Amino acid sequence: MSQKIQLYIENEKVDVFQDGSINIVSSIKDFRSPDKLFTDYSRNFTLPATSTNNKVFKHYYNYDILDGGFDARSSKEARIEINDRPYKDGYITLESVDLKYNKPTAYKVTFYGNLRLLKELFNNLKLTDLNWLDRFDIDDVYYDSGGESFYHYLTTSKNKTSNDIFTIGTGDGVKKIFRLLYTPYPQLNTDFKLYNSGAEVSTSNFSYSYTTGDIIFNTAPNAGNAITTKLFYTQPVVVPLISTSERLYYSDNSSFYGPLSDGNLFYDGNYGSKSNGLKYEYLKPGIKVHLILRAIEQKINRDPNTPNIEFSNDFLNATNKDYHNLYMWLNKDKKDNTLFDATAKELTINTFNIVSRSISLYSGASDPSDILYINSVNSSGLTGTQSADTIIVRNSSAQNIDTIELRLTASTSDSSNKYGLKIIRNGEVIRTFEPSAGVEKEFELFIEQDGDYQFVVFSPTSIVIDNGFEAKFVIRADRDDESFSDVVIGGGPLTVNKGKFSMRLNMPDMSIIEFLSGLFKMFNLVCFVESTGSSSYTTTQSNMKRIRVMTFDSYYASSKSELDITNKIDISSGSVHRMLPYSKIEFKYEDTESVLAEQHKTSNGIEWGGESWSYNDSRGEKKYEIIPPFAHLKFERLLNTAGTATKIQVGFSIKRGSSDRNTSAASTSFQGEKYNPHFGKSLLFYTHRESSGEQIPYTYTNASNVTVYYGNISTYFIPLNSIDVNTSQSNHFGEEVDEYRVYESGEQSNVNNLFNLYYKNYIRHLFDVKSRIIKLKANLTNAFISKYSLADKIRISDKTYSINKIDINLKNGKSSLELQRYYDITSFSCLNTTFNLKVEVTSAGNIYIFDNKYGTYQMGQGTYVMNDVPSAHPIAFHNFGKESRLSYTGTSSGGSKAGLDGNTYTYYYGTVTITVGGDFGTMSYECYNHGYMGGQNNLIYNADCLTTDTPVTPPVTGTLTVDATDIYVDSGIITSDQTDE
Repeated sequence: MSQKIQLYIENEKVDVFQDGSINIVSSIKDFRSPDKLFTDYSRNFTLPATSTNNKVFKHYYNYDILDGGFDARSSKEARIEINDRPYKDGYITLESVDLKYNKPTAYKVTFYGNLRLLKELFNNLKLTDLNWLDRFDIDDVYYDSGGESFYHYLTTSKNKTSNDIFTIGTGDGVKKIFRLLYTPYPQLNTDFKLYNSGAEVSTSNFSYSYTTGDIIFNTAPNAGNAITTKLFYTQPVVVPLISTSERLYYSDNSSFYGPLSDGNLFYDGNYGSKSNGLKYEYLKPGIKVHLILRAIEQKINRDPNTPNIEFSNDFLNATNKDYHNLYMWLNKDKKDNTLFDATAKELTINTFNIVSRSISLYSGASDPSDILYINSVNSSGLTGTQSADTIIVRNSSAQNIDTIELRLTASTSDSSNKYGLKIIRNGEVIRTFEPSAGVEKEFELFIEQDGDYQFVVFSPTSIVIDNGFEAKFVIRADRDDESFSDVVIGGGPLTVNKGKFSMRLNMPDMSIIEFLSGLFKMFNLVCFVESTGSSSYTTTQSNMKRIRVMTFDSYYASSKSELDITNKIDISSGSVHRMLPYSKIEFKYEDTESVLAEQHKTSNGIEWGGESWSYNDSRGEKKYEIIPPFAHLKFERLLNTAGTATKIQVGFSIKRGSSDRNTSAASTSFQGEKYNPHFGKSLLFYTHRESSGEQIPYTYTNASNVTVYYGNISTYFIPLNSIDVNTSQSNHFGEEVDEYRVYESGEQSNVNNLFNLYYKNYIRHLFDVKSRIIKLKANLTNAFISKYSLADKIRISDKTYSINKIDINLKNGKSSLELQRYYDITSFSCLNTTFNLKVEVTSAGNIYIFDNKYGTYQMGQGTYVMNDVPSAHPIAFHNFGKESRLSYTGTSSGGSKAGLDGNTYTYYYGTVTITVGGDFGTMSYECYNHGYMGGQNNLIYNADCLTTDTPVTPPVTGTLTVDATDIYVDSGIITSDQTDE
């Protein structure tokens, strides 16, 4: 078989050696490296130095060509077609040029799959570059009447509506479609607010499509009515009860309550001259992890030189509480960004005009690398009036440019108050002008690097720049016969009267790649990129790359295809190999060094929140570690002096000092212990707002270094390692006793942990005695090559396999396959055939819990017995029209009535028997007295669920001593240069 190979680089067809070979290696996750992701890649192949290719590569071999030369420092978008049929999208990297007699003969290139996009876009970007997060900054003060202080985010669930207004059309009295202007579109209709002539429209009065961004009103808006939108964020920021500097405890003992100025949270209603309590200075906010993902999208989508991106909602969605309820605690050791002096004022200039300028650096320039871009933008992408807070500069070091000088002028009528300026590039302060008075001040800076520039005005008092700003870019050419016009961006007035806690500047010193890698390791996620033309890509937005993120199990379950290649196999050779080069795999967080987590390890010999799996007949071989780059705190539910649990749960990011704890009094105190602040890795946590807790004193330190009592609070956010105080779904890898529920009756352990939910199937498969790696040769046809997915089931004779890695010669179809026994997924969400039901009271109300599991439940064909259904909560399943596929009965009837779907059902309690006869799709269940109780669309048919009660062998845990044979896995998210050398 000989096939025609076509290669396009930036949509321009290039010449290919048709008698040569191009080998593409594909893998998404190698079982030998279970925490890394892989993308397609080719071995180096050559392209002929034809006139067409010389034009595409712009005679790269001649470095004297300055104007419009090819930039090999970055990869170029590319696609491969086989016999005029699309095969793969990706990127081409130019490696070298072969010369003969000083003339080019061939170009050596490497093809990478679409996942290369992440490296191309996120390379060198850090979380501190995400200036979209500035919208969530809060007032850095213990209390302020404006409602944006630490006090308010400590005690109140605060939602936020964006100030950015988008006009999407005008009513004309006719029912029609309005389309949102956001990139990407919001996932839910609750992620934005819709206004009709300034009045908010209830979500029940319009329909919304995420895939098209279209809105249709139930009743047509009147003619002339402006239709506008604003983004909406649910509880984006909280201030949890986590101390950065001291141990928090609760004691009414007179030896401690009164005399000591420490972290004792007891309050007797008469504070008087006491000085204990919760200190504002030792608190830090946390921001929703979901918003960090949104900020990454906006960082890329604001750049005119990059494609737009969107993270898919396969896993990253609001219904997935494991992910969506996570917060990142911003405990960065950088006091410049955390101004505890309430008199300090600063504000980012956010009143620049929206301006977009493209300056050709030579006559006829068309390539983006030959154009200087200076754009002022709003961090959310808003385009209109004076709202820009960032000036983007691209190609500042291009040929023909000598210097670019920025002259920023501020004009004010205030001649007495002093103010200064910080210039920030990509999240880092590069220049500071100290405060001084002046009605008109000019700040000068030479632009030496590309970047996103922001400007922060700061003042020791306050200042109103009532006459606004002007940013002038003076561009000088490197030749006398060349000149460029200045770029001038005006700006409106600015009032600087409050100090701010910057979400962005207090982000951890972590790259975007490292952050994403950490999330992928926590939840065993896979990632691949789809472009607009992909069949599974459904949104209508153009120039959009969707980054599909899903769990490993979900990825393999997404394909129902079985491809038989029995007659394509070269049976003259092959080999079978052992699956794993290691005998033990361990899961743990990188930072468990805070005082309670370290104490847990010392006492129990295992990392807090960790897990391990091994096989008993180990020969002492290597150990593999999966380590997300995050901190993991052990929290503490406080007890009163009598030993009764309070509703207060706290954390402390501290390390123990050299002094011993004071144990001489009847009630011990932590005052005698000296603690040092611990600034480690970033902490991910869940939270619960306690609305009726014990009163605790809230204090701050004034300018004279005296502790001042502001007031007592009984409502506050407590930190958790589980998604709710009443549930066992946690961010531990292994099973741990829940810090809060340990004092409650009922289930106290976090059985619904990361390992059980996201890794157990995978790890059991790896360590199964039947697991092998099978290496075969095959001659594959274009029909297979153009349609297969790495998630497909591969059949060879009477056996089925999953693809671990495949190496295909596109020219002739000769391929090397690396297969492993078919990954048959039995989801943790599959219910056992006999299980108990319980009812838990959560912050959202009563919920049914099946089989002591949380989340969406799955059933396969067979009979299930549900025990202990309470008489106060009789249950019914919405099987109307599906009775042959799911039926149910029970020992005791709680009555019959119309269910929430409008159909009549009988509700049972006691023992309920459910018979599954076929694929019922998705089904709801509900309580006779209390509605769905978490049951809306919460039961799914899964044919792979096994109706057996055979217990699963638990993981073997042990000490986590690291020895010389350990394999340490770094934080790299993408490995695309794997070879077989």
